[in-house]
Amino acid sequence: MLPSQLKKSNANEKAIGGFFGNKGMLKFGAIFFSLFWLLNYCYNNYFLGTNSFGQYLDVCVPIIRDLLNMLGEQVELSSLPNGMLGEIRAHDGAVIRFGEGTDGLMIMAALVAAIVAWPGSLPKKIAAVILSMITIFILNIVRVAAMLKVDVYFPLHFDVMNTWVLPGALVLAALGCFLLWIKVSGQHPFDDNPT
Repeated sequence: MLPSQLKKSNANEKAIGGFFGNKGMLKFGAIFFSLFWLLNYCYNNYFLGTNSFGQYLDVCVPIIRDLLNMLGEQVELSSLPNGMLGEIRAHDGAVIRFGEGTDGLMIMAALVAAIVAWPGSLPKKIAAVILSMITIFILNIVRVAAMLKVDVYFPLHFDVMNTWVLPGALVLAALGCFLLWIKVSGQHPFDDNPT
């Protein structure tokens, strides 16, 4: 082995050893996935289809209606027979159903899990979780209202906007909230003494 190859080999071993030598990122990943799994489990088994979920819909759907009315869209509300899906109808027949999948709660759950798993002081974490949840809630309301506007004015683009663009924008907003949390926390899992 040549001396230059030996130096390169030592540098690679040092980098790999440094990553696995500090278990901070592995700990972050384990806490994140465990907490996200727990939140997802609770959402699917103890929240969907309950009165609490119905109350969440009762809060969200009128806000979306009011936002659309403020934007000049004539809409009316209706509930489906099971009460677990809010329906918003535009004057031209476009319909948006607000329920599982459009509630934004799984993106919120992933963001909360990431913030809690990342090192930082407890008061900062609590503030970050609350502000991030409010931000994602508001952006999700705007996303659902935008879905109806797209369905009314650009119906040919509805599928792409509904499946990729608007949900992708919400995911990017959640990522932005998490990156802001990383900056505010002032810590990294590689740090020796995270709080």
